[in-house]
Amino acid sequence: MNKHFYGKYLLLKINGELQEIDNTNGELFDCTDEKFNDFVHKAINCDCYECVYPVLFRKYNIVMLVDESGLLKCKTVNPLAWNIYSGIDLDAVIVGDVLFCGECYEDFGEGFPEHDLCALNHVQMNILKFVLSI
Repeated sequence: MNKHFYGKYLLLKINGELQEIDNTNGELFDCTDEKFNDFVHKAINCDCYECVYPVLFRKYNIVMLVDESGLLKCKTVNPLAWNIYSGIDLDAVIVGDVLFCGECYEDFGEGFPEHDLCALNHVQMNILKFVLSI
């Protein structure tokens, strides 16, 4: 199992509060593991999440996990996440809390790296904290 899945993630609440959270409690698991899905569901209070790619963070391999059915549940708009993702494009509203994670590629020896989600590294965490605190 890949050690990159052990680590910290950043939660952006709808009120703008940032919270560093650790998904593992000492366990290793990847995003295909049910434990990871449970972690995300609990962190952003959702039944189903979607991975979205904000242009601002694309070159740093940072992605946002958002509530896929948040609009249907009439969740509150997350103005900072919405602005970061779309520049306030009315067609791309982000609602509810958002979890930032890393994007990584793991080669399991077959020559074709597999896309996955992973914990944020130190640089990614610092970039997020800097941009989100402005």
